[in-house]
Amino acid sequence: MSQEEIIRADHDQMEKGPSVCTRRDLTQWAEHGGPLPRGLAVHIRECPACAERVRRLSIVHASLGLICTQPSPANLVARSNGRGLRMLRRVERATVAARRLLLMRPDLPRWQRAQIHAARFSLAAAASLLMLLMRMGIMTGFEQTRRMGEQLAAAHWNRHIDPDREFLDPPDFA
Repeated sequence: MSQEEIIRADHDQMEKGPSVCTRRDLTQWAEHGGPLPRGLAVHIRECPACAERVRRLSIVHASLGLICTQPSPANLVARSNGRGLRMLRRVERATVAARRLLLMRPDLPRWQRAQIHAARFSLAAAASLLMLLMRMGIMTGFEQTRRMGEQLAAAHWNRHIDPDREFLDPPDFA
């Protein structure tokens, strides 16, 4: 780059003004939020760099406000527990002591072991029954919705499409 090009670039930069303003009230507003101070509001009309910074900070403040009002996802606890268990499995694979702890079994009498197996079986049976009932309820709901839809379609046909009964039969909506 020649000397003349460097001087021309410096002159262009001086005409454009500084690319970043350092204003104390902008920094304080960015840290504490709230309404925009009057002096800063006047300044951002003239300084596009500060106006852009205020715009970006306002977006961040609005986004944080929205995040605080949103409920957490329903499966958040299950996902975090799953990740925690995966981490423990990685640690277990990595350390011998953790492997020994996971493999250690207490010496239980047969009747206590039988109770544990019975509890596991009853829990599995209850979960299976619950899933079966839920599936039946969902299928019943679908069937009721289909029947109601057919009734509504037939009523719409009779009232709006063929009120004078010019057609022989309403179409089959199924």
